Amino acid sequence: MLQQAEQKKALVLSLLQGCSLILQLESICLQYIIGQHSKFLKIYTL
Repeated sequence: MLQQAEQKKALVLSLLQGCSLILQLESICLQYIIGQHSKFLKIYTL
């Protein structure tokens, strides 16, 4: 029984790590997209 609990805990931790990695990637992508858009906006406003 104890081993099952440890396995579940390890699974949850790995899932959380995966989620945080995905969130980091998403924020990087968002920053990149926003950066590209601001470049375009600067071009159009000039």
